[in-house]
Amino acid sequence: MTQIRGLGYLKVQTRHIERWRELAIDGLGFAEGSGPDPDGLYLRMDERRHRLAVLPGETDRVLAVGWEVRDQYALAAVREAVDKSGTQVTELSAAQAAERDAEQVIAFTDPAGTPVEVFFGPVLDHSPLRLGLDQKFVT
Repeated sequence: MTQIRGLGYLKVQTRHIERWRELAIDGLGFAEGSGPDPDGLYLRMDERRHRLAVLPGETDRVLAVGWEVRDQYALAAVREAVDKSGTQVTELSAAQAAERDAEQVIAFTDPAGTPVEVFFGPVLDHSPLRLGLDQKFVT
């Protein structure tokens, strides 16, 4: 049985934040969310403060893929499995976890070189959500 519940967040770096804004808000219907970097673009689609963090940088790359697990026991099971594979696992500090709107986070790099984070305890944002695509269904 897998411990992963689903994709929690994606964090990318880009030289083209305005292009991301146009695609995500105007094209895909995301709403603008909030996050720790004032120069970043944070995009939400549900009760999370953001699901996609787009941060400015000199290169276009994935900074982290955040996978959500049920609880601390599931996180411990994932950590044990990754440890057994010989991959180094780092536990993020409470401050780093708070930046990711999570209670606890571990991080490692997958075999392809992608930074992976696994977390539990997401922080929810129950403020009204106005999605970018304001279209009504018409019959």
